[in-house]
Amino acid sequence: MARKSRKVQILPASEAVAVSTAARYNAAVYVRLSVEDNNLDDGYSIEAQRDMLLGFIEVQEDMALADVYCDNGATGSNFDRDGFNRIMDDIKGGKVNAVVVKDLSRFGRNYIETSNYIEKIFPFMGVRFVSVNDGYDSERDSAADIMVTLRNIVNHAYVTDISRKIKTMFTIKQNNGDFIGWSAPYGYRKSEKNNNRLVIDPETAPIARQIFEWKAEGIGMMAIARRLNEMGIPSPRQRNIAMGRYKNTPPKDGQFWTDATVSWIIKSPAYAGHMTQRKFTRNSVNGRQIQLPIDEWVVVRNTHEAIISDELWETVQAVTKKHANNFGVNRRKRNANKGENILKGILYCPCCKKAMQHKVDPKYNYRHYFCQMRRANPNCTTEPIKEAELLEAVFAAVEKKITAAVDTQKLLVKVSGSKAHLDRLESIRQSIRNANMAIKRNAALRGRLFDTFGDGLITEAEFRQMKDDYTAEAERLQSGLAELNREHARLTSVFTKDNERIASFAKFKNQKALTGDMVSELIEKIIVHGAERIEIVWRYEDEYNAVCEMAKAGGV
Repeated sequence: MARKSRKVQILPASEAVAVSTAARYNAAVYVRLSVEDNNLDDGYSIEAQRDMLLGFIEVQEDMALADVYCDNGATGSNFDRDGFNRIMDDIKGGKVNAVVVKDLSRFGRNYIETSNYIEKIFPFMGVRFVSVNDGYDSERDSAADIMVTLRNIVNHAYVTDISRKIKTMFTIKQNNGDFIGWSAPYGYRKSEKNNNRLVIDPETAPIARQIFEWKAEGIGMMAIARRLNEMGIPSPRQRNIAMGRYKNTPPKDGQFWTDATVSWIIKSPAYAGHMTQRKFTRNSVNGRQIQLPIDEWVVVRNTHEAIISDELWETVQAVTKKHANNFGVNRRKRNANKGENILKGILYCPCCKKAMQHKVDPKYNYRHYFCQMRRANPNCTTEPIKEAELLEAVFAAVEKKITAAVDTQKLLVKVSGSKAHLDRLESIRQSIRNANMAIKRNAALRGRLFDTFGDGLITEAEFRQMKDDYTAEAERLQSGLAELNREHARLTSVFTKDNERIASFAKFKNQKALTGDMVSELIEKIIVHGAERIEIVWRYEDEYNAVCEMAKAGGV
């Protein structure tokens, strides 16, 4: 093809430099597809959502892509999703200040929670929210505002309707004596011919029968659990893991038999051959699971082969009720004067990986913490520890952190006003301006490239090669700009007396004793190795240590 003479110069990608202002918004592209949505048209596929939203961001002058966040196979009825949780972490970390979705149904189908994020949480955190197909942009007053509310209501009604239909179907199956659980009760397995029927598991049924016989003899549940652990019998959860019954990552706890595990077995009429279901219920689509009393369970008699006789089951229930009544009286006496427990839920046994319990003897006013699993786990060596000794040790550790935080806070103030720090910030700002200029120039050259090819000034091979070069250069420039912005944000947030991590400790400098507020704000968990050694896991420990080191180094 003959070339036309035109005074047009196509620069290599490496020479692209232009003028622009930094994007005001680092946007998170959020895409979601649930299992129920698999029958929707291709426009709802993960790839289609992503391509559409990337195209939308590309033409926004005030937006730059932070990352693509995906939840594939995740329900929209709640927000406990890996991809969405990652967005929230990046928002808190200052990496994201805008969220873009295809439409509201991709964001969430729960009216209350979705509205809470759009109308309260995101505005409070300074996050812009855009729903492209709904024409909603939180940055401006939109005529689509009322439609957002209506669509939220419709999406919530959709989930509620589906939930109601599924619940009705399950209720019919339960009343027919069909087993609908994901895993059969310990001692049974699902029939290969009919997944809704139970058959005896020859490997575990004798163990289940032995548990009932021990209980009939008056042996306590914790003692039974300890026997099973000493015998090396895998717990029900361990067996489910070994049999590959978990579709997702199996839970880490449940490796030992406990009194709760034993209790769950001996209270179930299933072992006498009677299908027992609907032990739990929910008061709404995403409501908290509530355990129902035994007299409200759905029990259909004689649906499968029994492991124990009705007589043995009744005997065990009578023994259990007697023990429970005695234990209830004693427990009420022990709990009458327990007082405040500011370490509740954060003390852990290193052997059992379980939370330690708080116990008070009102007669001698003896207060201590102990591992309840020790009675069941023969490998547990964690000794009880006095409450007063533990509180004293924890407060001493907190005081050291507070002292270091106050010193670091003073150093941060000094560093933030130093010439070296201010020069460094200005250097980064200039680099950001240069990077934006380069990105704008690159975009302009890419835009002119097609016209140049159409005018016959370059061959198709040259066009493709230069297009690839410009695209690769654009990605490199965007990556470099993102890194510069992160470094600038880090320096401006770290070197200030109001540094969040340091201030969280320093504000308690005048405290004379450990308080619940100090514990909840500063401590993630405490691992009790013994009276002479405790291990404290601090909240934001990595960030705290990094700030202290940077302050000592003067920001260099």
